[in-house]
Amino acid sequence: FPVNELFTEHLPSFDAVILQDIDARRYGLDVHFESLSRYVQDGGGLIMVGGPEAFASGGYANTAIEDVLPVSLHLGGKLVERTPFTPQYTAVGAVAAPLGPLRELLQQKLPRFSGANLVGKAKENAIVLWEHPSQKPLGNFGPASLSSQEKSLEADLKMPVLTLGEFGDGRSIALTVDGSHRLGFGKLGAQVAGKGHGALWEGLLGWLMRDPRFEPLRIRTQGPCESSQPFQLEVSSLPGAKDIQFSVESLADATRVSPQQVENQSHRHIFTVPPLAAGAWLARAQVGDGPATRLFFACEKGGAAFGETRPDLPRLRELAQARGGEFLEAGPIGFPRPKAQSVVLAKTVDELLPAWIWSLLAGLFLSLSWWFRRSAGYL
Repeated sequence: FPVNELFTEHLPSFDAVILQDIDARRYGLDVHFESLSRYVQDGGGLIMVGGPEAFASGGYANTAIEDVLPVSLHLGGKLVERTPFTPQYTAVGAVAAPLGPLRELLQQKLPRFSGANLVGKAKENAIVLWEHPSQKPLGNFGPASLSSQEKSLEADLKMPVLTLGEFGDGRSIALTVDGSHRLGFGKLGAQVAGKGHGALWEGLLGWLMRDPRFEPLRIRTQGPCESSQPFQLEVSSLPGAKDIQFSVESLADATRVSPQQVENQSHRHIFTVPPLAAGAWLARAQVGDGPATRLFFACEKGGAAFGETRPDLPRLRELAQARGGEFLEAGPIGFPRPKAQSVVLAKTVDELLPAWIWSLLAGLFLSLSWWFRRSAGYL
């Protein structure tokens, strides 16, 4: 397995990295943890899928990889639970866009998995889509000074099974089961002709690579952005989304501007952006502490000279006079017509043999056929 080549030469070219039940020490992946972590921070995507040699069991706890996973890992004790279970959708998972294709097929039905890797709580700003029905997260649940309400919330925590997170410019996913193929088989898979497995991964990989279909928010420009002119950006969200944070910043010098919201509907929000300098800009929107949706756009120099491609004849005439030149307006350009040419097509047919010879041969073969059939007793 070309581990060194993949993670030294080709890593920046990957759209996403999937680590499925891989022992990092056995395959020599542990020496590339730092570069893989930087890859995620710089905008890459990472998915860790469960199995006997995944997460803490595979040597990923207390490493640079754990820093970019949406769940915490713990060493010591039991790290894999082999009791079969059926995950539960969380309140967020029931409406999250990445699981939309799967919910359209199976609503909120999920197959029974043969076990899961034991992990800790979801990290701050991470989003849990599936959780274990009974298993608690590993690790310490906070200081003893927590209020009774906070202790009650901690006591109700369930171990995350499918979790999304954002780190730097990149994203990562933790799926603590190694049986997502069960969505394509068995009674549940047969109900939708085995399409459930593909629907799950379409959503997860799409979210990881920022496919607009699976973003929690969508950002669109309302017309072109012209420098020195205000313009509007539209943010679309799920109905009822609150606490939308929106910002615009320059990619050249990190200049940040604060758009003003001028329209706020249940799922449509319009922001007016003050005049921007010409260049590349980044719009970023997020709901609460969840992962941000981004839109890169360009702001160009505007004005009549940039909006009209036809020549300004009066201005060109004035420029010619001011410089002592002569203005000539181009008229219709006449191209000489080519002389008419007549093309004669002639078709000639050369006979292989005259027609009377073909008729004679046909009669001869017919007579011979009749004579042979009669001699053989068929007539």
